[in-house]
Amino acid sequence: SDSIAVGNPCRVIKQKPPYTGKTYQDWHDTGHKSAVPFGATVLTERLKRNTYIFLSIVLILIIIYALLRYRESIVITILSIDLRWFSLGIFFYFLNYFFRSLRLLIFTNKYAKYPFLIYLKISGTHGFYNYFMPLRSGDFALPFLLHLYCGIPISKGVRLLVKARLQDLISLGIIISLVSILHPFNFTENYRFYLFLCGSALL
Repeated sequence: SDSIAVGNPCRVIKQKPPYTGKTYQDWHDTGHKSAVPFGATVLTERLKRNTYIFLSIVLILIIIYALLRYRESIVITILSIDLRWFSLGIFFYFLNYFFRSLRLLIFTNKYAKYPFLIYLKISGTHGFYNYFMPLRSGDFALPFLLHLYCGIPISKGVRLLVKARLQDLISLGIIISLVSILHPFNFTENYRFYLFLCGSALL
């Protein structure tokens, strides 16, 4: 087990490994009686499980609602799919979420360190909420997902969300500014100027 020295360098205190059991006997046998109250640990596990169940139910209800309301347009869209463009869209879709997950990994590096697949799962769930909930209200799910999967406090999750959106605005400003200058189409000078002005304002 891990050990740390506190105060006197010659004095070594044994640190118990994190408690991962679900029953009182597990908690008792792993020696966490004096470290973590069993009741608090079980409540935390139940809260995580109940939150996961709630989010799953919300996702299922959103899918059912979307299928029922837009069933005709969904069928028409599926029948008119061009497989080449569809495959290209799928590729860029996953590329988008790869970079979103990478950004989360970088942003949360000082708060928690988890495998990349955890951040990919968070990004995918967050994107699903964002696309299906009205007025992009699903964006606010990110702090709760970070808290659920990584244990990051909600307040820090909100700051990370604001930081990510500010970065999006800056990136959009750079793209708009470059388009106004380098786009090959015959834009009028006034149009280029206003486009460049909009991009600069986002920066």
